[in-house]
Formats: sequence, C-alpha cells, structure tokens
Amino acid sequence: MKATAKDLRFYSKELLEAANRGEEIVITYRGKPYAKLVPIEKRPKVAEEEGHALFGIWKDNDQIQNVEEYLKLLRKGRFIRKALRQWNSKIVYINEEISAKAIFFVERHYLSHTLQLADALIAATALTSGIPLLTANDKHYRVIKELEIKKFRP
Repeated sequence: MKATAKDLRFYSKELLEAANRGEEIVITYRGKPYAKLVPIEKRPKVAEEEGHALFGIWKDNDQIQNVEEYLKLLRKGRFIRKALRQWNSKIVYINEEISAKAIFFVERHYLSHTLQLADALIAATALTSGIPLLTANDKHYRVIKELEIKKFRP
C-alpha cells in the first residue's frame, strides 16, 4: 500500500490500523518512496494456521466443506438468495418507514459520528423489524441507543 506524507499527517490512525492488519505501507514524499511503515510482528492469518478450517459463523454449517470455494460462489451473485435460504434468513425490503428513520439517523449523527447512509439503513431496518443487529463492526452503531447490537468476532 502507498501513502503520501500528507496522508500520514491526516490519516495516521487508518494507516496504523492497516499496519496492524499486517500490511506494509510505503510513505512517499513528492512522489518518491521515503519511508516504510511495517507491523512490529507479522501475524499469520487464522485460516493459514488452521489449514483453512471452518471458523466463526461457518463452523456449525455442515453443508460447507471449503470456505474459499463457497465464498467464490457467493460473490457471483446468483448464489446469494440460495445461501440466504440455507441460513433461514429473511430479506427485508426498504420501505418508507425504514427510509425515514435512516434519514433521521444520518441527520442526527452524521456530523458528530460520521454515520453513513448505508449504516443508517441497516440500523433502521433492524429497529423497524424488531430484530437485533448482528455485526462485527459495532463502532458505527453505538450512537443509536435504542438499537440492540449483538457483536460477533470473525
């Protein structure tokens, strides 16, 4: 990954998070490589350590043997509805009530917490449907106090 000296000044937190994930960041100054930001210790990926064993939400799914192949199929789009049926999921379509709630959340929390429209739509859908929000990224939703958040760590 490349970043400019200006990026380092304004986005240091994001660059440090990228380094923490194991990425090496080359810092450029006036277009030339100047420094390298590297993690202190490289962490092996969980899937590599366990030989691509199923983990997290996948471990109890007896229909999936190879996570990588399954994810490739999911990315093709036409398998998404089939996967949702297998997980007994329900598709909730956006309606006027969800839209109004999402716009309210954005208007109320964008400046203070940079709540984006996509996150607001997800939160509004969960609230309107009366279901808890299952997410690994609870940071964006903490500001919405009436939302029930269930965290998982992949």
